[in-house]
Amino acid sequence: MDEVGTKPSLRGFNLGGRVSNNGYCTAHDLRIESAQPKIKENELGLLVGFEITGATVNGSATSSSLLVDFGDIVPDTSGTAVGSWSAACPENLRSLRPILPTPTSWAGH
Repeated sequence: MDEVGTKPSLRGFNLGGRVSNNGYCTAHDLRIESAQPKIKENELGLLVGFEITGATVNGSATSSSLLVDFGDIVPDTSGTAVGSWSAACPENLRSLRPILPTPTSWAGH
């Protein structure tokens, strides 16, 4: 039997990204592969599971996958991708906030 306050509940959130082509040539077949979210702090050792529940690329529905296919990005345009996620969390989880890395350098800049 579960302890009080440890029953799992679902929490939804979106993670998205934008790519921009500021160059002079088309970026052909641009794809970005991500990874499952990672737990950075879990003092109580609570079990948390993540699942992709939907995804869009440039506003159009696409497969729910960790691989985002932007296709061709012509010069001076951008592409956006958004993944909808659910996290199975114990009810006594106080917060669920993503901590995203900030790139320090980009090729060509």
